[in-house]
Amino acid sequence: MPSQAASTHKKVVVETVQGERLCGYLNPRQLERSPALEFLDASGQLQQLPWKSVKVAWFVRDWEEPPTRPTQTTFLRRPRLEGLWVRLRFRDNEVLEGLLVNDLLQQGPNGYLITPPDLNGNHQKAFVPRTALAAIEVLGVNPTRGAPRRRRRAAAARQPGLFGE
Repeated sequence: MPSQAASTHKKVVVETVQGERLCGYLNPRQLERSPALEFLDASGQLQQLPWKSVKVAWFVRDWEEPPTRPTQTTFLRRPRLEGLWVRLRFRDNEVLEGLLVNDLLQQGPNGYLITPPDLNGNHQKAFVPRTALAAIEVLGVNPTRGAPRRRRRAAAARQPGLFGE
């Protein structure tokens, strides 16, 4: 019978500042509570990497040999999903665009969980530590679906009165 903790671990490829790519399993709930990135490597050994040595942790569908980076790092046009469209510039001047949840209460002290541009690719999400970034820029805000739209006052003023009002 599998343990409940094992089901919360997701496949990741951790990319270090030095350019290494490490495959393993990561519990996303521990990203904000831990003073370092803790993950199980492919052999089942617990690894701890200080945040300053982690560039990005890619949540992937499957591991590839060798682990690769996503081919598309910027959106080709404005994304239609809800959230903040952001451009992240790493300390090595590499650029990655993604969608960030538009809720400050969900932003933790260690970094940002973003949705990368290629939704159909192997890379589903990315966790980028704050220490890996030189800058973050908001490119656009996509509203929440189903958000109420503002009514025009002019349309309400043209409505005829009822019962001789």
